[in-house]
Amino acid sequence: MEELCLYAEKEEHVSELILTKNNSIWLGKVKKLELELFAINILPKLKLHGANVMEEFSLSADKEEYVSEAIRAKNSTIWLGKMKKLELNLFAINILPKLKLHKENVMEEFHLSAGEIEHFFEVMFAENNSIWLGSVKRLELESFATIILPKLNFYEENEMEGLPVNVEETECGVFRAPLITLPPCWLCSRERIEADDDFQ
Repeated sequence: MEELCLYAEKEEHVSELILTKNNSIWLGKVKKLELELFAINILPKLKLHGANVMEEFSLSADKEEYVSEAIRAKNSTIWLGKMKKLELNLFAINILPKLKLHKENVMEEFHLSAGEIEHFFEVMFAENNSIWLGSVKRLELESFATIILPKLNFYEENEMEGLPVNVEETECGVFRAPLITLPPCWLCSRERIEADDDFQ
């Protein structure tokens, strides 16, 4: 399958699918998977081919209810295989610990955007270095998403272009994620951290 895009504006549009067993809806190989609104909650029900290679996987949820069912899945149980681009926005970031990528995964781009701390409440319960990403060439963490960096796990030989950090000033004059505090890991010593040009 080249592409699968699902959009569900109302919960009843996917209510029957949510009642099915996890990993029971066979999709086979999918190059691009995009789920919107309540459709995100059927993600644990989908089953991809063991040798799946996905060009792009994108989720965006501006309401917690859009991911309320999906985050009930156990960690590392939603198989995606190899991934070239992974993008999670707002409450969809909470799906991250549930995903399972190939042990030899090589990703071109990994992007997270969280405007509020509430957008990744589930991820904060994950252990440090427990979310496997493999090799990532470009890592983009926007606003509060920088806080979950210690949870991510990469190849030790990973070579990254840098760590673009998008920070912005709120109406109260408080900067969102102007500073990143990193644990003593390989990423700290081997990779340089740089702000986007607009904030340098």
